[in-house]
Amino acid sequence: MAAFDDVFKTVQGWLKAITELGGSLIVVFVVLGILFPDFSFVIDNIASIVGGIAEDGVAGLVALLLLLLLYRR
Repeated sequence: MAAFDDVFKTVQGWLKAITELGGSLIVVFVVLGILFPDFSFVIDNIASIVGGIAEDGVAGLVALLLLLLLYRR
């Protein structure tokens, strides 16, 4: 059982590292999108996600809160 726990912790560490890298890349692309209009595809995608959440009402709000909760971990 200890081996399974070690594998689970290792995979969990990898997923956390990949998630943190993805978050950092999003921030970099947003800054690049602000500084250079050629990188505006990231900002456009974020705007479409926020627009979709706004159209979905309460379900979208719950989804947004879940995403924020996952991001803060």
